[in-house]
Amino acid sequence: RCKIKTNGAGQVWRNCKNKKMQTSCTDLLKIRLVLNIIEMKKLLLGLMLAVCASCTSPQNETKNFPPEFDPVSYYMNKYDLSASDTIDLRMFGLYAMPDTNVLVLLGNKKGHLWIKFVESMPYDKDGVSDIICKEIKQLEIQSQFNDIRKVELGYGESVIDTIKYLELDEYDMLLGLYSISFHDYEHFAISKSVTGGTISWVICNDKIIDIQGWLKPLLNGYYDADDYYNNKDIHIYNEYGDLLYMTEYLNIDGLKFINMYEYIKCDYDSYYENNRYEYKWRIRKMNAETNETAWTYIVGNIGTEINGNQPKIDYKIETSENYITCTFDCTNYDGTKEQKIIKLNMDGESID
Repeated sequence: RCKIKTNGAGQVWRNCKNKKMQTSCTDLLKIRLVLNIIEMKKLLLGLMLAVCASCTSPQNETKNFPPEFDPVSYYMNKYDLSASDTIDLRMFGLYAMPDTNVLVLLGNKKGHLWIKFVESMPYDKDGVSDIICKEIKQLEIQSQFNDIRKVELGYGESVIDTIKYLELDEYDMLLGLYSISFHDYEHFAISKSVTGGTISWVICNDKIIDIQGWLKPLLNGYYDADDYYNNKDIHIYNEYGDLLYMTEYLNIDGLKFINMYEYIKCDYDSYYENNRYEYKWRIRKMNAETNETAWTYIVGNIGTEINGNQPKIDYKIETSENYITCTFDCTNYDGTKEQKIIKLNMDGESID
């Protein structure tokens, strides 16, 4: 009888009492080794085609390669992926960072969140347009990654969402499923839509916090944009994923937060007087948690009303540690332009 064993280094050896059987055992080991190599290569090929085809093809079409072409080597070289990258890796997401040429690959590696940032660079070779990527940063978060999440729907109902890992015929669903709110490589959040809601993972200092909701960045923290779009209470989180407070509906994108609790707002107060509407512009410091006004600075009228037509006004708010600057750009009905700049300290007092 022949026994097949492995030593501590993973090497295979045999112990055959019958010498006549040694040759057949050797053949058996070779066959098993070849089969393992074939299965590993099939797995790697499927993974690479699933991930990379969606990056390269705007129409998400499968490429038809000539028989002598090696797509595994092609994609690994193209997206700067090493053999060690693909060991025990299951891919589930791809994100294109806005206004950059950075792609973010998302995966699960032995139960840990795996992220790879690559820079895509276009090139044209032999009349064929393509891209090639260079690694910027690769991360493997050591905290356990929860790929099965319970989503509360309200009224005592809930659903279970399980991350769908890529199959070869599903790569066209890859791009756009996930979004990343990025602060830096140690602080960011990943969000996705699920049946009946949204979920997020907040990554902070190699830890992962599960949150229900679609997160967007706010200073060094986040706010729940899913609640914002549904006109519900807004949830404000710090960089660690801790809930700081809930507040009523706010158009946070149009506000200038100076800390996680306070923001500067420009608006106007309108009233009817002397058979006409008056519009008095103002600058206010507001508390987002309580919706209370800390102070108000009255700017007054901006621009000129012409034949009953009010001017068009755009404004920009800039803040520093100690100062607030509000710039009002006005276009009157006759095309003339005016600009008004207001500088205040943090107490709402004018600075000459």
